[in-house]
Amino acid sequence: EIFALCGPFSAEFNAAFYRQCRADVVVTKASGAEGGYQEKVQPCLDAGIPCIVITRPAPLVTGDELLQSQADFTARLTRWLSAT
Repeated sequence: EIFALCGPFSAEFNAAFYRQCRADVVVTKASGAEGGYQEKVQPCLDAGIPCIVITRPAPLVTGDELLQSQADFTARLTRWLSAT
C-alpha cells in the first residue's frame, strides 16, 4: 500500500503512523527543516525501517555556464559559432 499525507507532522505522529500501517519502507524527499525531514527520518532510524530519501539532482552546469535567458543562450551560441 502507498500512503500519501500532507505534513509536516511531528516525529511522534510519524512513529505512530509507521507502526499503525506496519511500514516496510518509507520514501520521502529531502524537504529540509520546514518540510519536517528530521521528523520523518528519525522514527525510521529508531524503528529500523529503511528510509529512501529523494534529493534534488545537482545542476549539470554552474557559474558562467548557467544561462539565465534565451538572449543569453543566443549570445553564447553566436560566440561559439563564430569561433568555429
